[in-house]
Amino acid sequence: MSIIQSSPRAVSGSEPGRATNGQTVRVAVLVNLFRNETSGGHVKCWEHFANAAIREKSIDLTIYFSGDENHTEVRSDNVRYRYLRPVFSTAKLPFLRGAPDQTDIAFYHPRLAETLDNYDVVHTTDAYFAFADTAVRVAGKRHIPLIHSVHTDTPGYTRTFTQELLEKTQAGRFLARELRLPERLERYLERKLAQHQKRAAVTFTSSPHHRAQAETAVPASQIRELDRGIDKDCFSPRHHDRSRLRFLYGIPEDRFLVAYAGRLDCCKNIRLFLDAFDRDWLEAHNIHLLFAGQGEARSIIAAHLGDRAIFTGNIHQQNLGMILASADLLVFPSMLETFGNVVRESLASGTGVLLAQEGGMTGDARPSQVKGEEFGLYLPGREPNVWRETLAGLSADQARVRSWGRAAGIWAGRHLPTWHDVLVSDLLPVWHNPVET
Repeated sequence: MSIIQSSPRAVSGSEPGRATNGQTVRVAVLVNLFRNETSGGHVKCWEHFANAAIREKSIDLTIYFSGDENHTEVRSDNVRYRYLRPVFSTAKLPFLRGAPDQTDIAFYHPRLAETLDNYDVVHTTDAYFAFADTAVRVAGKRHIPLIHSVHTDTPGYTRTFTQELLEKTQAGRFLARELRLPERLERYLERKLAQHQKRAAVTFTSSPHHRAQAETAVPASQIRELDRGIDKDCFSPRHHDRSRLRFLYGIPEDRFLVAYAGRLDCCKNIRLFLDAFDRDWLEAHNIHLLFAGQGEARSIIAAHLGDRAIFTGNIHQQNLGMILASADLLVFPSMLETFGNVVRESLASGTGVLLAQEGGMTGDARPSQVKGEEFGLYLPGREPNVWRETLAGLSADQARVRSWGRAAGIWAGRHLPTWHDVLVSDLLPVWHNPVET
């Protein structure tokens, strides 16, 4: 199907991106990923913002995704998803088919370029691939304000995935160890990110690590913080239901239930579960692991942990809310997080957390992060024995774990913003006045 063109741009002569005299600002957000049932937090984040934007008639929002066919999905009179077939997808490269996400790595996307002149603001959510490169060229030529937000640690993911891939062959190990190819690719993408940020009027970051990186590229006055919201109907302690978990997954209610939610791959430090735990140890401590997500490591983990692990696959947010509220603890060892939406979802569900201290979720001024031992603990992501010993202690001190959950649920209900709150406080002011901000 052909792309449905948006209506003509704003009145000629008006300042780009500025809503004057009630003028609606037309915003294009570019998410160079496929939107489907396996999509991760990057895609889900913009789904939430799209739903929130339906109430805001001062903007006309189009979110671009990669798709198998070119078509448009109308969400409301002012919000739509537009899908574009990739020019050259990573799915065409056999050695990248196990990558966490597939994207378009072409240098230019002609069909996207044809449509971007219809917008007052163009907002990129990556800095590396076809959508971002096309946006830079069109925005520069047409003098359209360019906004950027960091959602994924792409340089870090690339290093980790490349290292894992190369270790499978002797030639690959030479490239990894002697030529240090993973580190070279990481540095290349870091340079490309900085170059992209220099072309943007505003860069949004969501972690101390990425703000520090952005400050090496652009003045602090061009950097803003992009928060994340919570669906408080979906994630709440009131969804606790161990009897339903027993019915759905056969998990006895007396087990100490530890949940993980996210992709099951090397980029999430999923190997920690293999190095820290085994079936006999879990049985000795009456612990059961529940993995909500999909990935190439699933079969390895299942074989290692046996009947002490349950895998739900990719599930709807409502079911995830019930799982998080019913679990005793969330374990999230990822060391490459830009934000970690599932951490907030767990806290809002009244469940404490164990996090990797290298995960980009420490040192943040946001109150959503674990503080001291009020909601959980930070642990070293490369020391599985520490996680093993900590979890053993917590399974024997469940009163402490329950106190974390109670404190988290109360705090989250009072302080965490909704997605609409974040849209209004963080995004709309910049979209309406990108040059002034």
